[in-house]
Amino acid sequence: MKPYTVFFSFNSEDREAVEYLARYLADQANLRPWFDQWELIPGEPWVRNLERGLAASATCAVFVGKSGEGPWQKREVETALRQQVEHQDFRVIPVLLPDAPHQPTLPMFLSGNMWVDFRGKRLDDDDTLWRLECGIRGVAPGRGRNQTSSALPFTALPPGKAQRLRQQLEGLQSQWNLLHEKLTRLEQQYSLETRPEEQFRLEHLITENKVQQQKLETEMEQIEAQLSP
Repeated sequence: MKPYTVFFSFNSEDREAVEYLARYLADQANLRPWFDQWELIPGEPWVRNLERGLAASATCAVFVGKSGEGPWQKREVETALRQQVEHQDFRVIPVLLPDAPHQPTLPMFLSGNMWVDFRGKRLDDDDTLWRLECGIRGVAPGRGRNQTSSALPFTALPPGKAQRLRQQLEGLQSQWNLLHEKLTRLEQQYSLETRPEEQFRLEHLITENKVQQQKLETEMEQIEAQLSP
């Protein structure tokens, strides 16, 4: 399980609308969006952190408004589509914002993906929000939030317990991020190393860290199951 449920790719002109959806998904749907303003650390290279955020996300939502595709968005979409080819469970979801044109220009190779359409609606339109949630979770939306036969009953957790679980999740997520950075460095070292004994040592470290990462993912998945409807 990845620490983030969805990476947000968008044109900076659409930031206000996209942040509204990020807050909704985090506060109301118990999802974990990677939204740059919340995740980028001042003083660190932001391009590298964008790539790290995408690698740490289970899906990618590509937002398109009246201004079309942003300059850095193209690179994000290309990376996301490569991940979709390499990993069949990774979804790239086009999301048309309310002010998107009638015939939007979607990024190349993205027009074949099913989209979520807010055009002609408000951002708080419940049916469209439900479709967005379902796209991120990878489930069919059925006939709607309150009518889908596939929906399972959900009992809300007491506020105190939910808060504790979210704090645990944040701690595990931070550990996962640190391991991911360490693994990236080790794999880079391994690709450059020519000495057999050093390659063997690096292989051992890479395997050890991947096992730790998988344990963290299992713990995060268990907590996410308690938080998600």
